[in-house]
Amino acid sequence: MINQRDIKETFNFQLIPEILEDISLFADNEQEHLNIFQRKFIKNISQLSELGYKKEFERFAIDLSWKSSQIEGNTYSLLETERLLKEKETAVGKTKEEAIMLLNHKEAIDFIVENPDFFSTISISKIEDIHGLLIKD
Repeated sequence: MINQRDIKETFNFQLIPEILEDISLFADNEQEHLNIFQRKFIKNISQLSELGYKKEFERFAIDLSWKSSQIEGNTYSLLETERLLKEKETAVGKTKEEAIMLLNHKEAIDFIVENPDFFSTISISKIEDIHGLLIKD
């Protein structure tokens, strides 16, 4: 049987801005679950002291930076990542590029937290802005 699809010879650059822009990433029930979790999270963090909040955020930023970079092939351990992000101490035997990757992840996280309204609506350009922080240097 011959495939009857219309095959494009080039990428459809209008796909994202014109077609996918109006499509929700989540089904209604998934969005409701996310909203429930967000309300629980807000309630939980509101009960933390300022010091407790700072410590939890620091731990979260270290863990997320480490795991995200590990997915990209970074070989820093969690403890080496913590040392780098807290004390700016690079790990012996690791490349400069690995350290930059981790520092960029932390910078992107800090930017998102310091600019809570930035993602009040999600757009391709905003995602590209965050991606730019991740890949700089």
